Order: sequence, then structure tokens, then C-alpha cells
Amino acid sequence: MIIDLKKDDMSLAEAIYIAKPHDEILLANKVYNEKVIVDKPYLTFKGMDNTKITFDAYAEKINPLTGKNYGTTGSTTFRVLDNAHHTTIENIVIENGHIKDGTDKGQQAVAFKSEASFTVIKNCKFLSYQDTFYIDNGTDNYVKDSVIEGDIDFIFGSANCVFDNCHISSKSFYKIGYFIAPNTYAMNRYGLVFKDCKFDQLTPMHTALGRGWYPNGAISPVLPRASFIDSSFDGDIEMDIIRMHDGDPDLDIFGIKNCTFNGNKFNDIGEVSLEYANKIIKKYN
Repeated sequence: MIIDLKKDDMSLAEAIYIAKPHDEILLANKVYNEKVIVDKPYLTFKGMDNTKITFDAYAEKINPLTGKNYGTTGSTTFRVLDNAHHTTIENIVIENGHIKDGTDKGQQAVAFKSEASFTVIKNCKFLSYQDTFYIDNGTDNYVKDSVIEGDIDFIFGSANCVFDNCHISSKSFYKIGYFIAPNTYAMNRYGLVFKDCKFDQLTPMHTALGRGWYPNGAISPVLPRASFIDSSFDGDIEMDIIRMHDGDPDLDIFGIKNCTFNGNKFNDIGEVSLEYANKIIKKYN
């Protein structure tokens, strides 16, 4: 079934409520000011040129429905729950509308979070500052031809995910930013894999490649992992994975292969998940 929101005047929440697995939800050419929670598998969301989903929430903001802080996950604009495997999203801008005010605490503001496997995203844009794109728990996730913007740890999570031909931009609010913060579950093996991606900066701040994340209370042993393959890096970027907290384990596995740094070939280092990247790209194309 196709649920066409260009014809039916309903919210996304209402569309998801009536949808069944394998349905398509066609979004109108407008801005949706709402939080989206996908709780069914095999749903497809397709937008138009100016389709945007936005919501203003951050970790320490009070949720008027509960009287408590939203928390990092609760701040998410578009959330895919763990049972909503095989979710597909195309041609949509997904934004957390929170604008940083210069304080250091509670500024995590997630635009998108997936807790499922086989999430497929094509030609989308994800906008926030800290913690923009949270890819958590699942495996065989795929992001193609998409834009991701943020400042602190703005692509992060424990899942396997391949980013194919994506444009990833740091807009550091502070003196330093971090592109990624993987907390890969050891059982997932591959972590965050970037192939044919472009990394750059929207503001002239120093940006580190990333930092490993070892969260308290993880449900599985954590072995942060990331691969950068056939990608370019332009700007004041520190090509290294650094410690997030003093005393963190030194277990991170990351590799760089056939990349350029400010137009110059960057020496290959470490181990990359090229075979896995090619497998996922072939699967979804």
C-alpha cells in the first residue's frame, strides 16, 4: 500500500500508525515539525525536493510530556526502533532544530537514530551539532549519497554501517570537533565504514578524525572500529583517533586506505573493511 501524504492530510505519526510492513509513505513537499518513531519493519519513507522533518530537543531539555530530561536518545527527531528492520529512507532532510547556546553540558541533539539492522538511506541530509547521526546496535546498514553535518561525535554508535559517496562536514562550535565516535560491539566486527566520502569543514576550527567511545553499561564488549577508503579530507583535520576520556582502553581499530589529505595522498595505515564495504554496496545497488 502507498500512503500518500501529498493527498492525505495526516501527520507522520498517523501514517506510521496505519502502515503495514512493505508499505510506502510518500511525504509532501513541506516541513514536518514532529518527532518520528518507526516501530514496524519494511517501511519506506520517500520525500521530495523540500521535504524536511525537524524537532527542537536536546539531552537536558525538559520533555513537557514527562517532566524529565529528554536524554540523548530521547532528543532524536527520527528514530528507528530495533524491531523496525529493513527501514528505507530517501530524499528527506532530517534535522534536530536545537541551536547551541555556548554551554558545555547537555547539548547532545540527535537528528537520526537507528537501533535496527538493514536500515537503508539514500540522498538524505542530516543536520545538527553534537550527536547528529546515531547508528546503534544493528548490522548491514547503508547510507548513500547523503550529507551529514555536526560538530562533536556527530556520527557515532555500535552498529555496522557503510557510508557510500557521502559528504560529511564539521561545523565545530568549540575549538575542536570530532567527526566520529564509534563504540562498535566486538561481535559486529566492522563498525563505521566510509568509502568514496568527502570530509570537510564548514567553520575554520580544528577537527579530529574521531575518538573511540567506551560507554558505561554497554550490553556487549566494545571494540571501536572505523575504516576510511578512497575518501578525501580537506581542512584543519587531525588524521587520528584520539582518547575520549582519560583512562579509556587503547583498543580502537581504524584504518585508512587510498585517501587524500588536502589534495595529497595520505599513507595507508591500519586495517580497513574493504571486502565488507563492497559487499554492502553491491547488496543495496
